[in-house]
Amino acid sequence: MANENEAREINKSNLTMKRSTILLIVFLSWILLLIMTSKNKMSSDGFLEVGFPFIFYRGFSGKGNYAELDLGLRYGKLIIDVLIFFSIAVGVSKLVSLRRR
Repeated sequence: MANENEAREINKSNLTMKRSTILLIVFLSWILLLIMTSKNKMSSDGFLEVGFPFIFYRGFSGKGNYAELDLGLRYGKLIIDVLIFFSIAVGVSKLVSLRRR
């Protein structure tokens, strides 16, 4: 009986470790995609745009009418990006756990 409980605890801790590893890998992949897809054209009166798959930050340092530009952090798009990231991580985690059975 004690061995069964210990085996369950070990399996539970292994599953938790695998899920956190998958979460970390997906998060680092998302950060890498953010870096690869960001556009920095501020040196020539352009924009700095960050976000994958949706652009959630846009900066501008050139001459122009700032009131007409949609600058700064867009919280709605950031939340959507993070939700997509978490859903991918949960999906990959479920696929890995189904494959182990």
